Amino acid sequence: MKGLLDKYQLNPTNYVFLDDMEDNTIAVEKLGIKSYQVKKRSDVVDILKSYI
Repeated sequence: MKGLLDKYQLNPTNYVFLDDMEDNTIAVEKLGIKSYQVKKRSDVVDILKSYI
């Protein structure tokens, strides 16, 4: 992921990452990307609604 951010000069603060695995969300947060661990489907809708 870090390689993609660097290669395309992407600002990690412009992105949101959703995953069901805590290890993945922790790793992405270390790169500066806001992340959420999703436990159920309805969580996705609630999380994304907060961004609109």
